[in-house]
Amino acid sequence: MSSGIRVYPLSLGELTNDVGLPLYLGGLAMPSDPEHAAAMCTQSMSAYVIEHPKAGPILFDTGVAPEREGLWPKESIELASPSLYEPEHRLDNALNAAGFELSDIKAVVISHLHMDHGGGLEFFRGTNVPVFVHETELKNAFYNVATGEDFGPYLPHYIDPTFNWVPIHGAKWDLFQGITLYQMSGHAHGLLVLRAELRNHGHWIFASDQFPLRRNYEEPIPQGWIMRDHPGWWRSWRFTKSLEQRFDARIVFGHDKDEFAKICSQRFYD
Repeated sequence: MSSGIRVYPLSLGELTNDVGLPLYLGGLAMPSDPEHAAAMCTQSMSAYVIEHPKAGPILFDTGVAPEREGLWPKESIELASPSLYEPEHRLDNALNAAGFELSDIKAVVISHLHMDHGGGLEFFRGTNVPVFVHETELKNAFYNVATGEDFGPYLPHYIDPTFNWVPIHGAKWDLFQGITLYQMSGHAHGLLVLRAELRNHGHWIFASDQFPLRRNYEEPIPQGWIMRDHPGWWRSWRFTKSLEQRFDARIVFGHDKDEFAKICSQRFYD
């Protein structure tokens, strides 16, 4: 088991939207109940500092841009604007609360480039901090911003060539000792799941939006209309189950408010 890696959770606010977004068929009206009103689902937004003994502090995901007016189209604001976003949820302030400055971050890993995971790259504008993202996701994000085919989840304010993009290739990539990245199609074609080895708390698998809620993983139930690759999601679920069993790993869900509250009961894990 690798020594010296620490994980710090960062609370970046909350989203509230239709339950049909995270859960397949969630809130769907049926002929027997055509006036059915979909329930709303409140989800946490989070990022994690993974402090590596040699590489230094690495940031996994970045949350939303701190100022969204003028950067987000009206449809994105209505759908995905945070329902809770106080000053302490800004990425820079959340880092400060965990004991870090923005300037301490040596690298950023973006699970996927939707605006609630990559939008906080605005905090790193003008820096040369490497931003690791899967090649497939990087190409897909730029394509969708250029064509408007999947505009909304991907937005041009951070899909920007001036950032120091570092592409990850293939299905598996050993980023640093004790930190491994896996490409998992489903929610997005190039989504990255991160596995970290901790000495005292075992292996953690950061699933991001591949499994936003515990229900997605445990029942299992795929995501709703935000998913882009349904067969890929099932392949990724089976592969993640094999990783969980192989490493006796803890699964960290991307947006599960209750699960994230449990993680935040400790300042860090090692």
